[in-house]
Amino acid sequence: MDGNRLFIAGAKGLTYGRYRAGSAFVPEIFPVANGLCYLVRDAAHAMLFATGKGELYGFDLSLFAPQKRFEVPSHGNVSCHLALTVAGDRIFCANYLSGDVSGFALTDGSPAFLGNVTGKGKLGNNALRQEAPHPHCCLVSDDGKKLFFTDLGQDAIFAFALDERKAATPFCQFLPGTGPRHLLAAPEGDSLYCVSELSCELFQIAATDGRICRQISVTPVGGELSALRLSPDQKTVGVASRKMQKIFFFDRETLALQNVLENAGCWIRDFIFLPDGGIVVCDQKGDWVIFFDLSHNVLQEMQVASPMCAILV
Repeated sequence: MDGNRLFIAGAKGLTYGRYRAGSAFVPEIFPVANGLCYLVRDAAHAMLFATGKGELYGFDLSLFAPQKRFEVPSHGNVSCHLALTVAGDRIFCANYLSGDVSGFALTDGSPAFLGNVTGKGKLGNNALRQEAPHPHCCLVSDDGKKLFFTDLGQDAIFAFALDERKAATPFCQFLPGTGPRHLLAAPEGDSLYCVSELSCELFQIAATDGRICRQISVTPVGGELSALRLSPDQKTVGVASRKMQKIFFFDRETLALQNVLENAGCWIRDFIFLPDGGIVVCDQKGDWVIFFDLSHNVLQEMQVASPMCAILV
């Protein structure tokens, strides 16, 4: 990672620019009519993929300014998250409203639709938020054999064997009303970390059998945990609460609380760690992208319409 370019998905498209520690970020915009929700890059930093409400986009990054290579239907409604295999040969969209995950093969960077996967379980007990299946995040195992996806509506993480063409099965079942939202994998591959939007908990889960190894409460119920990120040194897990407007930092091994970033934004949709120890926050409802330094001082505030996701390339 050279860390030279920062990309932000938002309601007006792709905001991008050169990031240099200690210098002001000067944004440019690649307009996308329907807006963008989530971003993921390939291992070679050659392609950036993005979801819209019902679209999948691919951007060539060989030049400083992104060049759109393709735009295809995502085969889902409100495609809010993406997962790419390590080999870069398949990509998956978590579709929140249609309740499924759509898959695509990538041949020479072009997508070919493979089909949709759904998880079949029991809806949770929150009548307002768990009235239907709601996949919110997907993750491919490092060996490329399994697809994991959280279902906020069914209180479960589902697993799908990519090469066996079998139905997705419950991998980790949570208590009713938990509302699992985001996942990330430990670098060793032995654990998954999951945050729950409704019960406001952080879980460490065995990647082999879905057993919950550790479980802590991050905020009282109602805090609405919204984002989960791993620090560049892989020692810290960051968890955002959009209702409490805070980001909590935990030791990855013990889940002990290390620090809290207060007043991080009025509605934190996403955040990322910067190589120099700073934080970039996407304040979705405030229409701000906020840069914090290592000591959590505000370095820059930049207006972006409904910023949803940020990524360094």
